[in-house]
Amino acid sequence: MTTTISNLHSSTVNESQNQSRKADRSLLRMTLVQVCLLRSLTVPQATQRLYTVFADSSYAQLQATIDMFIYNIGLLLTYLASAIQFLYFYINWRKPFRQALFDRIKSIFNIIETYVANDSTDFLM
Repeated sequence: MTTTISNLHSSTVNESQNQSRKADRSLLRMTLVQVCLLRSLTVPQATQRLYTVFADSSYAQLQATIDMFIYNIGLLLTYLASAIQFLYFYINWRKPFRQALFDRIKSIFNIIETYVANDSTDFLM
């Protein structure tokens, strides 16, 4: 009887460890993708800004307009990097993210209910 219980307990522990490792690997992969996206989408803005600093500022109005356009495209890519990170997180972790959010909200409400239940007599006095 005790060996069966210990075997059942060890298989449950191993299963939860495997799920934890799988989640850790998935989070690591997601983080690496986010870093690569952020780096690749912000490099054009930094490059253009460096070019603007070191370039000769006495050039034609058309060249200045083209430079500003390129800078604005780089700026849009930077904002896109932030949006893509959120979408990537949402798509890959939709169910766990939603479940964790609901669990957090429930725990907050439980804390509030406990606080109100314990201190309801203090409000009356």
